[in-house]
Amino acid sequence: MKRITYRRKVLSLILTAVLSLGFVVSNPSTVYATRKTTTNESVNQLQNKKNAIDKDLKNANDQLANLIYKMNSLSSSISEKEAFIQEKNMEIKAAEQAIDKQYNAIKLRMQYTYENQSDTSLLTIILESKSIADFVNKVEYANTIYKYDNEMLKNFDASKKELEETKRVAVAEKAQLESNKQELKANQATYQKTVSDLQAQQGDISQRLETAKAEAAKKAEEERQARQRAEQNRLNGNTSGGGGSSSHSGGGGGASYSGAAGEKSGQGLNPGSRVDGSAVVAYALQFVGGPYVWGGNSLTNGCDCSGFVHLVYQHFGINTCRYSQSFLNEGSPVSIECIRPGDVVVYPGHVAIYAGGGRIVEAQSYSAGITANRSVYCHSITGIVRY
Repeated sequence: MKRITYRRKVLSLILTAVLSLGFVVSNPSTVYATRKTTTNESVNQLQNKKNAIDKDLKNANDQLANLIYKMNSLSSSISEKEAFIQEKNMEIKAAEQAIDKQYNAIKLRMQYTYENQSDTSLLTIILESKSIADFVNKVEYANTIYKYDNEMLKNFDASKKELEETKRVAVAEKAQLESNKQELKANQATYQKTVSDLQAQQGDISQRLETAKAEAAKKAEEERQARQRAEQNRLNGNTSGGGGSSSHSGGGGGASYSGAAGEKSGQGLNPGSRVDGSAVVAYALQFVGGPYVWGGNSLTNGCDCSGFVHLVYQHFGINTCRYSQSFLNEGSPVSIECIRPGDVVVYPGHVAIYAGGGRIVEAQSYSAGITANRSVYCHSITGIVRY
């Protein structure tokens, strides 16, 4: 009796251990949850850093363009000041010539008066005058000529001084403009270095982001395969345990396909659709030959694989995600034997639209661009979804 009780206790412990192991295997999400979260955070952090660098680079380019515009404006202003100074130089030269001419005329009149001066000149004027009024007129005429000469000299001299002052101010303003231009040149060099540094950072963070995304896709595939193995082990355990009621016996056709949700492979999943798949393909094929641009958001000017699928479906009023592996969490899963045109095919780190006839239409790569000539089996299929 004691021996039977002991055996029951041992069997009970073994059964408990087996059930615990089965629970862990059948719930692999608990095993991978921490690693997946870490990977997503890494991708998100890198994406946020890239967005910040892109913003800083745009601001730096805007500042650089503004500096160049200001430098061009200063260059134009300096040229105008040089022309203005040249004009004032010519006016100053003309004023000097006028002063010299007037001065020479005065000298001639003074020389004439001096050479013809005598002690009897005033007496001669009196004697030769026909009347006192004639005498006064002659004296006033001589004084008028003297005043005129003196006034002209003053006017010419004042004009020359005014022109010289205007020129002096213009020269000072030109010097200030040139100083401002040199300061802008120094700032331009600083911003050019900033732009260069940010471009280098942008290239580095883009490469790191691509690597992180590829690693995330790889880990997601590893997790999916682990879940699939765990589910298969669970099913095998249930079958060998005598349950005999497995509802997954229709999996023969999907042995090489892991299904849209991993464990749902080969179960004849063929959901309805909110959009005409043939219309989706017809619209997508219009853009074959277009460029591949990572992070691009234009079907004509360029987009990446997830952007291509997103923009095509957006045309039909369906808003999808923008990350290839996230498509597995959207739409309805489809089994490989039920695939039809318009379905979204997800690969590790890539996504495309099934075009029919065993082909896909996709934003393939930088070198190939948008194509529609590859087989649906060009990569290992992670899943298929339908909207």
